[in-house]
Amino acid sequence: MTIKIESIDRRRCDSRRPGIRGLKGTLFFFSMLLVIGIPQCTLLDEHLQVQPVVSTNPASRNSVLEAEDTISVRFSSQVECSSAEPLLQVNSLSGPVSGRHNWNKRTLEFLPQVPLERGVRYTLKLQGTVQLENGRDCPLNTVIPFYYLEKSKSSHTSVRYIPQKGSSLDKHTPVQITFPSEVDPAETAQDLQLTPLTPCSMEWNESSTCLTLSPEEGWARHTVYSIEFLSRSYPPAYYLSEYDLPDIIQLELSPVFLDWVEDFPVSESQLTELQQDETFQVTFSEIVDQEEFEASFFLDPLCGGSFYWKDLYTAVYIPDNTFSPSTRYVCKIEPYSAESILNSAVFISPTQFTTAEELPEILGLHGASEDSFPDSFSTLNNSVIEITPVGPDGLYNFTIEYAQGIVDEEIRGELQKNTAITTLFPPDLPSPRIISFVWPDSYHLLIQVQGFGAQAESRDCYYSFSLPETPHRRRSIKLRVSS
Repeated sequence: MTIKIESIDRRRCDSRRPGIRGLKGTLFFFSMLLVIGIPQCTLLDEHLQVQPVVSTNPASRNSVLEAEDTISVRFSSQVECSSAEPLLQVNSLSGPVSGRHNWNKRTLEFLPQVPLERGVRYTLKLQGTVQLENGRDCPLNTVIPFYYLEKSKSSHTSVRYIPQKGSSLDKHTPVQITFPSEVDPAETAQDLQLTPLTPCSMEWNESSTCLTLSPEEGWARHTVYSIEFLSRSYPPAYYLSEYDLPDIIQLELSPVFLDWVEDFPVSESQLTELQQDETFQVTFSEIVDQEEFEASFFLDPLCGGSFYWKDLYTAVYIPDNTFSPSTRYVCKIEPYSAESILNSAVFISPTQFTTAEELPEILGLHGASEDSFPDSFSTLNNSVIEITPVGPDGLYNFTIEYAQGIVDEEIRGELQKNTAITTLFPPDLPSPRIISFVWPDSYHLLIQVQGFGAQAESRDCYYSFSLPETPHRRRSIKLRVSS
């Protein structure tokens, strides 16, 4: 019996073991679900949390508000009001707009202390951290630009506008105004006021009942336009000019003088031909990476140089030496990266120019036969030449000898234009006056001058004679007239 009982007990114990293993496995499974589920519940709770901002006015970017509209933000009931007020601000281009806050149930209103300006672009900002009633903090980052208009005056006269009043305009969208009956085109056009003032062409139909306004250069971006009639009962209309420009950079080349003192003033000449004392500047429509542009720009044929940036939008090209005379240069841009925005750069002006001919070099300078001029022209800059004018008017003739013949009238005129004689001492004396230029032949220029020694009153006089040659040389010699 004992043996049988032991056998039965062992079998009973073995029969329980599978149930125990299953129970342990079940407990482990539920414990893992509990551990995994806790963070998921937290994330789900945060995801299902009600957003604090329900709506705004203005509701979307570039909306247009009128006088009866109130700038406001509607919150959910979970927002702590005192933490929300400092976050609501309205800014213009000139800075923050002063105003006070007012709660209308769950809506926070912004009431400007000074009336908003008509047609101006403002920005509603709701930025910072707002506190919820459950104690949690919620970050806000809402920025909505909008425009403001005054309340339109009521009118009983029917005028139809196409596009419809309040619509958005592309750059060249015409505005069509249809009147209820025939009008006088001249009087109506004079009575019409477009704000801001924009050059437009006006076209009337044959019956003088429809006027079409077409901007000559396009409507300006981010601008509110209004059309009103000063003395007529026609209703006004407003439009928002809002469009995207193509993703390009416009470049314009224009000539400037090589003058550091005057900060490279713009020259009145055309870029197609640069003079010896000129270079060019590049004007950009957008700010560019300066180093990238300088590495991408070159002249063909190659000409060494660097850029001087007058501001973020303007760069002046400074050649290492002067440009080669009588040479056509072409400006080119070849960016090193295929992703560079300079690949879409577009020149809106000519990209090539020709440099002027080099003016001939002076071989010698001569005066009266009794006066002594150095044989070597290179020593003139370091010499003071004494001359003997004739008569009380101080007449004197200079003869310039050139190394090559000059037959071109424009080159002769350029040489004559670069000639000047000024008084150095005494400073109270008037400067001599050039009477005439005479070309006896293509190699010689005779310059007749009057006024040397005039009003000297027994004093020695000193003068500076700017020679007729290439402007960038700017060579001059000193002259003396003894008493």
